Amino acid sequence: GAYAPYVAQQAAAMRVFAKDESLRLPAGLDYAAIHGLSLEEKALLAATRPESVGQARRIEGVTPTGALRLLAFVKGERRERGRERAFEDMVRRREEHAGLA
Repeated sequence: GAYAPYVAQQAAAMRVFAKDESLRLPAGLDYAAIHGLSLEEKALLAATRPESVGQARRIEGVTPTGALRLLAFVKGERRERGRERAFEDMVRRREEHAGLA
């Protein structure tokens, strides 16, 4: 039917979500900074402070789309922190190497 592509897309998104359901949320996560969450979702998440993405998804009032946006935000933040650490390690190694020369 006309909705088949949307149903398939949502099913794929839920498979991805199921894989990452146990992903821990940072303790000081600023829900207001997450674009695409409704004001209600931001308020609910800030008030309940779920420990994992799965817990957040089960909060009444958090939509499946909101939960996926939360997941994408947290995964993006982790990638960014990894890049920052890698850059800091590279700078440190260069400084150590320069000190040996």
